[in-house]
Amino acid sequence: MRVSTVDVLPAYDALTDRAVITMLVDASNDPALCDATYLPAKMGESEAAQWLEERQARGLVIYLDHQPVGWLETAAVKDACGFALPERAVELEIWLLPHARGKRLYQASLLTLEERLLAQGVEYIVSVAWVTNHSSIQAMYRAGFTRLGDGWWGDQTTGGMCTVGLLRLGDH
Repeated sequence: MRVSTVDVLPAYDALTDRAVITMLVDASNDPALCDATYLPAKMGESEAAQWLEERQARGLVIYLDHQPVGWLETAAVKDACGFALPERAVELEIWLLPHARGKRLYQASLLTLEERLLAQGVEYIVSVAWVTNHSSIQAMYRAGFTRLGDGWWGDQTTGGMCTVGLLRLGDH
């Protein structure tokens, strides 16, 4: 039985990694992925390199068997669908390329992130997923998130119903 290796490394270490740029370009050409995340659609290599550079301080690249397969970042909460949140909460943005899904990388990635966030004084992570994205919602629950409920995310043209989860760091 083959055991895969999972690494989550700072984006600033990947600024010149062609494989990471290629991953970002590939991901940006997946309409479903772009619809469910903050990733811009249809980036070319130069746009992907710029996007990576802009997020290098807060982003992490997820690797499976030394190949980049996903992205993870935290930022100030943009929209919690109307739910009140505790202080010191950040929003989680995580996505994986299709071939890397279903391998429990969500949980493995959070373990790496948790240490970093606790050191920065963050106590909670908020995760938001479209209500139709059952696999992401299940990944939230497996990782220990508590369901806050469903609510409207976004505006009237790009919004939709989302499930909101909250994770208290160190409690799972």
